[in-house]
Amino acid sequence: MVGSLALTDRRHTAGAMAPAVFFALLIALMAALLGGCGEERSAEPVASVHGVPIEASDVDFWMSSFERGGEVPAAARRGAMTFLINAAWVRREARLQDVRVTRRELAAEEGRQRRKYGGAQGLATLRRRVGLTGSKFRTRLRLDLLARRLQPLLIHERPISSANVASYYQKNSQQLEAPAARDLRAIVSRDRREALEARRQLRSGAGGKPMTIDTTNVIDPLRHAVFSAPEGVPMGPVRIRGSWWVFQVTATRPAHRLSFAESKDQIRTLLEGKREAQEFKEFVALLGRRNREETECLGRFRVPECGAVVESSEQL
Repeated sequence: MVGSLALTDRRHTAGAMAPAVFFALLIALMAALLGGCGEERSAEPVASVHGVPIEASDVDFWMSSFERGGEVPAAARRGAMTFLINAAWVRREARLQDVRVTRRELAAEEGRQRRKYGGAQGLATLRRRVGLTGSKFRTRLRLDLLARRLQPLLIHERPISSANVASYYQKNSQQLEAPAARDLRAIVSRDRREALEARRQLRSGAGGKPMTIDTTNVIDPLRHAVFSAPEGVPMGPVRIRGSWWVFQVTATRPAHRLSFAESKDQIRTLLEGKREAQEFKEFVALLGRRNREETECLGRFRVPECGAVVESSEQL
């Protein structure tokens, strides 16, 4: 992606979860609360949480989702069951805590989602991809908001202090570096003719959006074109993912170890991601302690979240 300076910690990034990633996972969990959005195959219960059934059709729907993601059927079934049980736990806790979401709050969240995904069309594409449209998608958003409000009620938040940031830098400064990067002015066009005109603009010193491309950029053709170009010379048009790029490199910055001033904001983001991941883990564990004993499953659908195993659906 086109981006700016990136923080690289070679030893400590694997366990982190940034806020955006955290809530993406939380949305996926909440999506399971909808259960039965797919084709109705069977109303036979395969599990129950406090007497509320989880039906085979729900499991079928989420199994197919996991299988599309590359999971083998056995792993897909385990994933589907875990999603559905955790979702039922969250729904019950929301009732117990009297946590609710108003229509106005839901409308505001839907507006944020539209902006996040580039407008109504981008959001519609997302909804088609996840298989949820209209009221079902709004229900998913409502449940996501419920979960965001539940967690702070159950898990004490531990803010990241300036001392935490400084300590992390002191221990890991040798591994913190900024990748090599190049600053440029770029114009992206829909067709080659427009791109040729844009290159003439660059030659005259006009136009071009300032941006930075570094060696971690995931778009290989763009990264190669930028780092092989001479400075100060308009380049292109180059075909990049359906668009035509023309650009001029204005500066080159070598890789270097980050100072504390350069890295402190990104370290805070890194630590907050780790904190959110840990708090989410504690949140799910607490729900498990409160609900596992009342979670029953048929033997062939058993997952660690099940507190008891029954032999037939009639026992659920």
